[in-house]
Amino acid sequence: MLTPGSTRSSHDAVAALADEQTGLARAESAAASALPALAAAAGTRADRVQNSGGSRAAAPATPESARIGAALRSSARLDEVPRLAETAASDPLALDDAQWAALLTATGADLDALTATADDVRRYTVGEAVSLVVNRNLTTTGFRSAPDADPATFTLDEVGAIAADAWELGATELCIQGRVPDAADPASYLDIVRAARRAAPRLHLHAYRPQDVWDFAERSGLGLDAALHALRDAGVGSVPGTGVKVLSERVRGLVAPGDLEIDRWVEAITAAHRAGLPSTSVLFYGHVETAAERIAHLRMPAPHPG
Repeated sequence: MLTPGSTRSSHDAVAALADEQTGLARAESAAASALPALAAAAGTRADRVQNSGGSRAAAPATPESARIGAALRSSARLDEVPRLAETAASDPLALDDAQWAALLTATGADLDALTATADDVRRYTVGEAVSLVVNRNLTTTGFRSAPDADPATFTLDEVGAIAADAWELGATELCIQGRVPDAADPASYLDIVRAARRAAPRLHLHAYRPQDVWDFAERSGLGLDAALHALRDAGVGSVPGTGVKVLSERVRGLVAPGDLEIDRWVEAITAAHRAGLPSTSVLFYGHVETAAERIAHLRMPAPHPG
């Protein structure tokens, strides 16, 4: 288990990642120099367990020695998560899927050790300041070509007022997403972006989920790449990587069968990056997914332009 000394070793090892002047993370070379300290912190505790276990293994196989051996093995298991957390702090790619699953399913004292290490990494990487994006959402399923009595709907003339009002209230971003109704011209996807851009030129436009982009691409006949370039030229600054819960067809079939298929979601996000549009990405967890499915989601290769 973690002792005060072992906790201090873990903290000191993670602290080695920080710049002495700023308290924030150093360049990658400094992170590499912290590896011996992290290894030493893990190795010291591992040696204690191994040495203790070795001395007991030489004893006759009595019930008492078996009991002590079982206790030592239990201690080694308890020590696994803190050691894995230290390794993850210095080199996340060094852990295999089973080791990441051990971290994701940690409970009790193991969870306390994991969160303490994660908090150290957070502190030395980004510091204590918290920043926010002041955002307004515009759900384009409510778009109508002509005025409608439904208060949840809006027309193109109202888009500019919505964007301008958001800017006046201090918003820095307008998130536009939702499939434009079939009755509307697919060019409405572009018209909405242009109207918002004219009304609030400095407002960042974070627009259209992968399923919205596919809808525009197919209904307009432009195809995926041309549709994304058209959206970028109209004023879109980034795309939301929403419309998926976990990148698993098993999970999609259970909780959101109406969502876009996983391979088409990946294809659209990849094409957006290729078009020069950065994206966010989401992970809705804590329902029917497994730890292994969360890991597979996070290991999904990041799309690269080109």
